[in-house]
Amino acid sequence: MPSYLVERYLPGLSADEVQAAVQRLRVVSEQMTAEGTMIRYLSSAYLAEEESCFCQLQAPSRQAVAAANERAAFPFARIHAVRLRREEPHEEH
Repeated sequence: MPSYLVERYLPGLSADEVQAAVQRLRVVSEQMTAEGTMIRYLSSAYLAEEESCFCQLQAPSRQAVAAANERAAFPFARIHAVRLRREEPHEEH
């Protein structure tokens, strides 16, 4: 499934408000999946000093990601298609 990075700028929001919005996005993702549009919330990174937040999701399309964020009332600036790559752990010798 394609992966997306949601870029958002949230001036004036507290860390608690951002956390509440992330929780809404998680819930909406689960609801949309139950309704037949597979969306998987992966992670978020909140940069308080930059007043910005980045969320990673997997979904069938950019439009599905936008719909989830709109439904969660979580404003965003852009949605980027990304390739996620997991690093394999290195063995210590």
